[in-house]
Amino acid sequence: PVPAGDPYNVGPITFVDDRTGNFGTIKSSSITYTLTYDLPWQELGQFELNASAVRILTFTYDLTPGQPYQSQIGDTAVPPVWKGLATVRWTKANWTAMLFAYYTGPFGSNASNNALDYEPGFLVVHEPSFTTFDLNVGYRFSHGIWHGYGKNMRIAVGVQNIGDIYPPF
Repeated sequence: PVPAGDPYNVGPITFVDDRTGNFGTIKSSSITYTLTYDLPWQELGQFELNASAVRILTFTYDLTPGQPYQSQIGDTAVPPVWKGLATVRWTKANWTAMLFAYYTGPFGSNASNNALDYEPGFLVVHEPSFTTFDLNVGYRFSHGIWHGYGKNMRIAVGVQNIGDIYPPF
């Protein structure tokens, strides 16, 4: 019942249905490019180069069933159009080392950095691309650590984000 004097004439809130549900659909397509090359420098060890890149071609959604799909390329909720990973792997005897480069292409974001404040189709900030690097070095104990125990155990140390580069968003 609506209490007397209620200025909105709606009454008290007695229940909140806070269940979430997926009402729409997302359709996306992308293409992945990959390149692998073994360098012929055997006297220095084995070198392997790998590079891969992903290009998002389409990213559309309909928020409610039966509605037309809308392109979301450039929206804050969509991955960047380009992403990539390159690695250099070196192996010699029991030693290995890998250098990783992660590329994230430019993307759009809203000024508040809060998805709740985002207005569809309105990009306030265009974030630049950025690249980070990781390094990993390892050693394999082919004969074990102590009296044959730990045979073929590999120990590795790594540093993530060597340049201490923070993404723009």
